[in-house]
Amino acid sequence: MGACAGRIYKFAVGLRKRGYRVTVFTEIPNYPSGKIHKDYKGRLFKRENIESVDVWRLPVFPNSRITIVGRIGYYLSFMISAIFFSIFRSKVDVVFATSPPSTVALAGVFIKFFKGCKAIVDIRDLWAGSIISMGYARWSLAGFLIFIEHFVYKNASIITTISKEVKKIVALEAGFESDNAKIVCLENAVNPEVYSSVGKIDKWKGKFVVMYSGSLGIAQGLMTVIDVAILLKEYPDIHFVFIGDGVERDKLESVSKGLNNVEFLGEKPRSMIPEYLKRADTALVPLKDVEQFKAVYPIKLIEYLAAGVPVICSLKGESARVVEEFNVGIVVPPEDPPKLAEAIINLYHDKNKRDQFASNTHRIIKKNFYLPQKLEALERIINSQVIF
Repeated sequence: MGACAGRIYKFAVGLRKRGYRVTVFTEIPNYPSGKIHKDYKGRLFKRENIESVDVWRLPVFPNSRITIVGRIGYYLSFMISAIFFSIFRSKVDVVFATSPPSTVALAGVFIKFFKGCKAIVDIRDLWAGSIISMGYARWSLAGFLIFIEHFVYKNASIITTISKEVKKIVALEAGFESDNAKIVCLENAVNPEVYSSVGKIDKWKGKFVVMYSGSLGIAQGLMTVIDVAILLKEYPDIHFVFIGDGVERDKLESVSKGLNNVEFLGEKPRSMIPEYLKRADTALVPLKDVEQFKAVYPIKLIEYLAAGVPVICSLKGESARVVEEFNVGIVVPPEDPPKLAEAIINLYHDKNKRDQFASNTHRIIKKNFYLPQKLEALERIINSQVIF
């Protein structure tokens, strides 16, 4: 389950438990292989009940999303499906559309027009700017993506962002004042009780486990971690564990063949992630060196901290500031294998430092990323009379 699914899952289940009727539109599973999963083959769409949430799995153009054409086809097909299937919902009071991609936010705005409801557009990442900075969009396409974002900002009822920095940038791009009531910060969150109620998984005895859990995608810059594993292969008890899947997985596994200190576990059920994270001696939060990434908090950072794991952040900006301010880990420059290797060796040799970092993790969760508080904030947003 990626960052988007994790955020929506927590909010959807949390709102349902508070008495709201919640319907989630998502795609027929096909990522990252681009092939529809066997349980869904031959189905135009499938309706499921997950923890009392009504989940509709909608038809899309399935593909691995490696090429620009493939990505556009996938994103547009989901947008069209979401708009079409919204017709079959007799009553919609609020649509919560999370971006990236911006086409999901655009679908939310169109549903607002068609159903006469409030549209909350949730900005998790500065999508257009990020893909431009990484060189994955021509300027003609980039201009179109920027146009979509501005159209969405203008026509959303309310905009939520995952950090104050993202809020500032969105306000600037949309031409709003930074204190405009239309834009509200709604950070990622976790329920620490989920982590405190489970033990560690019984694996990797005698190993110092360096863990990464999340999407194995392009933005994460995970080749840097493989480079570090190569640098540290003379340390037989330092073991790198990857949990998750994504478009870069095959490439990462191919490059790491022959390395005894690297292990790929693939996807794991979300219910099992806490016990894996609690086994880690340290956990990694890497991102590519892209200007727009400075404004975000990766959900994996918050989940690591909820598990009480010292972190090593290989990025700049908001996440780095939080890690240093609350003294929960080490910050190194992004895409810098020698510096990342040095940080791992530092924690490997210094258990007292690891324990100190771990003891500080729960304070930051309770203060900044506590799920019940964020659900209360989301309820206030949903029930707000602010309509633009």
